[in-house]
Amino acid sequence: MPYCPSCYSEYRRGYSDCASCKVPLVEKLEDALEMGEAEQATYFQDKSVVMVTQGGIATVLEVRDILETGGCPCRIRPVEGSDDMPPVAQLFRLDIVDTDLDKARAILGNRWKESLAKEGVTAAATEKEAVLADGSETECPACSTRFTPKDTKSAECPECGLFLGVPG
Repeated sequence: MPYCPSCYSEYRRGYSDCASCKVPLVEKLEDALEMGEAEQATYFQDKSVVMVTQGGIATVLEVRDILETGGCPCRIRPVEGSDDMPPVAQLFRLDIVDTDLDKARAILGNRWKESLAKEGVTAAATEKEAVLADGSETECPACSTRFTPKDTKSAECPECGLFLGVPG
């Protein structure tokens, strides 16, 4: 069966291009990078790691699948202190080795651009800059909510919670 290498949709024989992504279909998707526990322990041993994301298991698994399909090894760990929460509320973190950070950024950035392209939007059209001026109203680049930040170095959008600025 042919597959789309971008969105991973499966097609019946006879189709040559993905209807959504407008890319040629392939006969076989590259196998996801699946490491056993021993291989994972060896890969991460004595290396500095960075957290890519944290959240519910579904979110963490989705990001893991994207990164591993792109060839970036990951590991999932429970967030400390959430072990005794009900399974649906438990939090997990997704870690990568710090030397893989640029690779992970490229993989996730490309996936984001592909998602925008499917919606007919370009990345440049979505980029906005928030200005944090003393007493001046600003617009959140994520949700377009207008608000006046209390601090000119950092602020949080009251609508979507996006953090703006760099802590002092």
